[in-house]
Amino acid sequence: MRHIFASVLATSLWAAPSGLYVEGGLGATFLSDTTYSNDTGYNGSLALGYQLDKVRIELEAIESKSEITSYINTLSYSASGDTTIQNKFLNLYYTAYNQTKLTSSFGIGIGVSDIELKDVKVIDSQLDDNSATDLLSYQLSYAIGYMASPNLTYSLKYRYIGIEDEKDEFIDSIDELNNQTLTIGVRYLF
Repeated sequence: MRHIFASVLATSLWAAPSGLYVEGGLGATFLSDTTYSNDTGYNGSLALGYQLDKVRIELEAIESKSEITSYINTLSYSASGDTTIQNKFLNLYYTAYNQTKLTSSFGIGIGVSDIELKDVKVIDSQLDDNSATDLLSYQLSYAIGYMASPNLTYSLKYRYIGIEDEKDEFIDSIDELNNQTLTIGVRYLF
């Protein structure tokens, strides 16, 4: 019993490293909305932040791209084109450390997104390019990390990004776009 208590106490008091860090990631993006259907795309992210014990705060930029496969109105029509989303977030993370090199991180973020539809064709009819900027966005994320050293962590991160379009700046029938990503990343603490 003493060993269990000592282990729990040591885990809860274990101090995480602190300092400035940079993080980058690459992965897959799964965009969903009510007007266009998209193939699985790709994303890249870059973040600069500060870690204080188990809490991190960061500024992050993410770009996601995917190809449009169909246009959905009452019926589904064949379509083509590209969807590009650029997100800018202020994120807050909590990381749970233990006696191993594995970590778990939970994060929330708020920011803005720019969306662009380009070269869209629906049933061989070319549509005008469409874009919207500074749309309110939020994200929720969960990551599993592996601390290769006190300064270097590799991670596998799932993130859900919601993009609000309440002013109908983008497409009249969409109030919210959802982008889910799965990313492999690396973080270096200075």
